[in-house]
Amino acid sequence: GSTEGYRQGPSQDARLPARSCHVLGSESAHLKAAVNGKTVFLLLDSGSSRSLCPQKLVRPRDIKPADQKLLAANGTEIIVLGQAVIQLRISGLMIETTMLVTPQLDGILLGL
Repeated sequence: GSTEGYRQGPSQDARLPARSCHVLGSESAHLKAAVNGKTVFLLLDSGSSRSLCPQKLVRPRDIKPADQKLLAANGTEIIVLGQAVIQLRISGLMIETTMLVTPQLDGILLGL
């Protein structure tokens, strides 16, 4: 289920609303989300400091240069085409975030 709570913002004194999600009965934290009207699966990854989006969800003109080298947990290099601002809709909540774009994923990896 989802509960409402509050967390302190990193550089502000104001309290920001926060939503807590609990994953039950699953080995991994997958959520269903929508990007540009398309349903995608999103993996929450507490071991990643960066978020990644598949190339197929991003218009080429929206990809901006990003000088990043990434390695997967198994040591494989991840191809980074650039970065883009992505709007995610999760359970009716709209979230906008900058993600690295790669042709190597089918779903979104949301680094925490």
